[in-house]
Amino acid sequence: MASRIMHLAVTDRILQNYRCKDKNRLALGSILPDAIMSGNSHLKITVHNGMKKTYDLTAFRSAFFSAMLKDDLYLGYYLHLVQDLYFINFVYQH
Repeated sequence: MASRIMHLAVTDRILQNYRCKDKNRLALGSILPDAIMSGNSHLKITVHNGMKKTYDLTAFRSAFFSAMLKDDLYLGYYLHLVQDLYFINFVYQH
């Protein structure tokens, strides 16, 4: 939901406080879900008897946890999904 610029800004802010192996891979991962034109790049699932949609962070972690520890691209992708969830919650709950 957030724009690519917002994802890059948040990622830059994270990098001011935390180190990673490859800043460029982290940044690329943080915008990658929005760059994919087809499919379910955000891992959307329906919850609450079909009343709400969210992102399946558990499925992402199950599939890519070891990759997230080795390659910052996967961590950036995960951070993108978390940022989108936060953005949606902030915009629609306030």
